[in-house]
Amino acid sequence: LADWKADVFQGFSEAPRPYTVGHPKAHYTELPARDAVASGSIKRSSIHPNSSFFTHWTSTDDLIEWPVAVIESGEFEVEVYYTCPPESVGTRLQLEFGNERLIAKVEEAFESELRGAAYDRSPRTESYMKDFKPLRMGRIYLPKGTGTLRLRATQLSGPEAIDFRTLLLVQP
Repeated sequence: LADWKADVFQGFSEAPRPYTVGHPKAHYTELPARDAVASGSIKRSSIHPNSSFFTHWTSTDDLIEWPVAVIESGEFEVEVYYTCPPESVGTRLQLEFGNERLIAKVEEAFESELRGAAYDRSPRTESYMKDFKPLRMGRIYLPKGTGTLRLRATQLSGPEAIDFRTLLLVQP
């Protein structure tokens, strides 16, 4: 068994691999909360990452990050899928990669109730579901190479920024 494992797993690394962005044949790249790492006060909606979202974003020091490898340089349309109460309208979000920055303001409240509890016989540990609204942030240039794609709130208008579900990068 040891010889087989040494042969089959030769060259494999335990190091985390980056998520690819900008493949010439992929029009869309989705980076969901499931694959992100959050820091600060941000919490995942479940202990299980699948179908989860981030909530409790209460500080401008909080971050959501993905290790990425940009396959081909280019401009990308950016959408963030979010919910937020009316008091959080005006929050400013910033997406950054290397020296590139894109800033957008949350202009519209969007609240959604959690779904699924009515069908449970016992409380679940998986995340309940809710609807999310796309926020078109604009365009960002991503140069070819590896690095960390970071989403942060640079200004909070209420006690929390947004609840975050996914980041969508679209090659025009």
